[in-house]
Amino acid sequence: MFKHIHATNYGIDISRGRLDSFDKEIIKYAFEHKGRRVAVNIGCGAGKVSIILALIGFDVWLYDIDDLREYYARVGEVLGIENKLHFTRCDIRDMFQVSQNITRGAGQENVCAISVPNDIAIAISQRVLHHVPYPDAECVINGLYKNMIANGKLFLSVSGVECKFAGGYTCAREPIERRFCDVGDDGEIYSVYNAVCLYTQSEVVHLLQNAGFIVQDIETTRFGNHRVIVSK
Repeated sequence: MFKHIHATNYGIDISRGRLDSFDKEIIKYAFEHKGRRVAVNIGCGAGKVSIILALIGFDVWLYDIDDLREYYARVGEVLGIENKLHFTRCDIRDMFQVSQNITRGAGQENVCAISVPNDIAIAISQRVLHHVPYPDAECVINGLYKNMIANGKLFLSVSGVECKFAGGYTCAREPIERRFCDVGDDGEIYSVYNAVCLYTQSEVVHLLQNAGFIVQDIETTRFGNHRVIVSK
């Protein structure tokens, strides 16, 4: 019913498909949450989970490198939640004034001014953070922690060094701070054409704990993505 164009260099937008177990964990927590109902979704794609959060009363702030303004405006109009969906087109490296050390690709030069709520109860970032260098990922995670309410939760998934598209990942043995390269021919299968920073599970934990988050649950999927739930 709703269509949008996806920037295929950054992977297939699987958020348009069925809700997976991680999405269901997010929705379960959203129903249980009491108090301020503000959520952010970084690298939102056309995700169903964001729309569901809006339908149950959350103000949802959405960020993506694709221009999805028309898509979310239409969804909001049809479902009567136009005042609950707040979309900004941006590169996530600009959300918390992070470094500008990577040249923007064609068509990505016009980055909007970025407004991020400072009372976040739920933060979501699925299969996005590995698309930026580690120092930039640190800035994003630190910014989320700073803008999150006490006991708020972050639901994060990032791809690991042994994920299915990492067969040609030549920088796997580099220190995480310098680990940023392409994945070779395997990336074409999953539409990953740009450089990535892939993680071990312990590196994900270190990233989050350094920001101040408390790790509540972490797993690595059969695909090789690390899924982690943390609280402030």
